[in-house]
Amino acid sequence: MRKIIKTFEKAIQRTVLASLTYVSLLVGAEALSEINSPRINNQAQLEEKLRENGEKLRDKINNSLKIHIRKPKKDEPSAGSRKIGEREYEIVLSNANESVLKHELYHIADGHTDSRYRLLLYLFWQEPQAAIYQITGLKP
Repeated sequence: MRKIIKTFEKAIQRTVLASLTYVSLLVGAEALSEINSPRINNQAQLEEKLRENGEKLRDKINNSLKIHIRKPKKDEPSAGSRKIGEREYEIVLSNANESVLKHELYHIADGHTDSRYRLLLYLFWQEPQAAIYQITGLKP
């Protein structure tokens, strides 16, 4: 029985270590991308970046989508996207730069905001896809 418990404890420790490593690498890569990303200083730049990324994601984003961008409220995450109506989405950005915008647009383009939030699906499928697009500009 002790051997089973020790094996179980080791498995839990390794799982926790692997999870922390994965999350650290993902967050670190996204942070590096944000540091080197050009800031979006005005509405004209924002519209240009939306157009550019709309062209890159044209198989996923239809030009008839309405995308609203706003600053986060108190006690709200610094970035995120959500569906607010039929073909209408909202992106929250505190640090308006191209990298974060690309990340959130990918979530919208791939339909991540259209379905119910599921933690494991989000962490191990949707977030890495958006991070790959954010960092490289390549569609996974």
